[in-house]
Amino acid sequence: WGLPFEPTATMRVYLDTKFTDWDDPATDLISIGLVAEDRREFYAECTDFDRRKCSNFVVLEVLPQLGAPGVLRLQRADLRAAVPDWLSTIPNPEFAVDYDGDLKLLARLLEPDVPAGLVITNIYKQVDKRALEDYFQDHDLTRHHALHDARALRAAAQTGTRK
Repeated sequence: WGLPFEPTATMRVYLDTKFTDWDDPATDLISIGLVAEDRREFYAECTDFDRRKCSNFVVLEVLPQLGAPGVLRLQRADLRAAVPDWLSTIPNPEFAVDYDGDLKLLARLLEPDVPAGLVITNIYKQVDKRALEDYFQDHDLTRHHALHDARALRAAAQTGTRK
């Protein structure tokens, strides 16, 4: 990404995605939420995913949350450019996820330009689940929205970890 930062400077970026079907290896990206440690955020919805591939869960829980006023809505090709543009402002991003599929969807979105040496950590087992739930309640946010879920993951990770 050609980052203008010292090579040793890093910043964790919490990543969450929403997609058409958990059980489909060729699942389509619906939305992506990225939240940096310093609270900078990126959220976008993909406009050209195949709605026919959506599971019942996605139809009931994810799709109703799409299309809010002011939300960045892009076709996949434009999203492929927008994500690296935003990430170029983050010093050596280290991704934190709670589901390995999030990383796979990010990599698929960025293909063929996935940066070498991408650092990703699945923190699901280390995150304090109570802090995660408290975040949603305290901020009156719905689950299964990529930005809300990434914010909650960041908050829970920074609150502390519990096995």
